Amino acid sequence: MFEVNIDVLPEFKPELSITWLIKVVERALSSEFDRDNGVLNVVVSDDETVRQLNEKYRGLDETTDVLSFSSLYNGEYFGEDSSKKIDSNLHGFVLPPDVSEPIGEVVISYPMALQQAQNSGHSISKELEVLITHGVLHLLGHDHEKIEEATKMTDAQNRIMAISLHY
Repeated sequence: MFEVNIDVLPEFKPELSITWLIKVVERALSSEFDRDNGVLNVVVSDDETVRQLNEKYRGLDETTDVLSFSSLYNGEYFGEDSSKKIDSNLHGFVLPPDVSEPIGEVVISYPMALQQAQNSGHSISKELEVLITHGVLHLLGHDHEKIEEATKMTDAQNRIMAISLHY
């Protein structure tokens, strides 16, 4: 069973359904993750917070729509290179038997998502669905730096998005 934690800045809470956000994350994990448990956090934030995180962790002083911080893969860009996968045994930290392994965290800029939705002519829900799915795929090792990787990631994203969400 996945544990999905959602943290939304207060000013965006009235616009969002936490239950729906969890379903979007679970759909992506169920479709692409090779395990049936883990902990994943999603933060829906503002442009400034995302800009600060982007600068601190990627060296880019600009806002972006989504950031992913994987607990499973190392590297500036995580890619699908299994040599970048983190071996938790190497770190000497052992989780208790009843605690699920962390998968990572996805951070989304709600204002940027809203702007992109308007520019694309679709709903904010659709944009958030795309960004969450995209972010989860990054956590699981997908990347889009090279054409072949981008194609695989786009195919995975489209396959996930085609699965209807059940409440």
